[in-house]
Amino acid sequence: MLASLLPAGVVLAEEHAPERLTLDGRLLAPEERSLVVGAGERRRRDFTAGRACAHRALAELGHAGAAVLAGASREPLWPGGVVGSITHCDGYAAAAAASADQVMAIGVDAEPLAPLPDAVATRILADGEEPADVGGRFDPVLLTFSAKEAAFKAWYPLTHQWLELSQASVRTEGDHFVVTVLVEPGPGHRGAPARLAGRWAASDRHVFCAVVVPAAGVGVTDNLPS
Repeated sequence: MLASLLPAGVVLAEEHAPERLTLDGRLLAPEERSLVVGAGERRRRDFTAGRACAHRALAELGHAGAAVLAGASREPLWPGGVVGSITHCDGYAAAAAASADQVMAIGVDAEPLAPLPDAVATRILADGEEPADVGGRFDPVLLTFSAKEAAFKAWYPLTHQWLELSQASVRTEGDHFVVTVLVEPGPGHRGAPARLAGRWAASDRHVFCAVVVPAAGVGVTDNLPS
């Protein structure tokens, strides 16, 4: 379902049963294994599922065997010439990747269709922001949260600037959404847009959101709103 939200040129690899993956390290490159030494089982499982998907997406782009390391804020570090995004949650993991000459940034997010913890739910909406419109199918604040998560994953590589959930607002129209960042990017940002457009979908278990920022001069019109 997440694949249907992405334009041509973006490769997606998914894992629908991440709990079944082996944790003996065979799915990770040596450099990747070192990133989760001493981590708990949940962290190692999430990391392994995400990296396994990333490896499959990279192989399809011609980067078989490339490791995906992590930056100072644990963000994925993709091989040169590639941009991408990883998501994992209960019962699902995925990675999306594309050539950097076609796409400037990608953000994908999946969330279980379950109530958000109160500590998270109270921080999601910006001042005056209304929850996203989901037609009564599930908690609308969950879509607002997932859309912001996807947008922030695309925003961070362009700015190296973390955002609070209340520093952006979401507008939905059908299966499209636009996340508007309410703060200015810091110095040195690489063309980060103030409005990040994306699409969403929901299965009987998860909600999915995807944001793709095309490279300068590249039109991505078939899946993203203006």
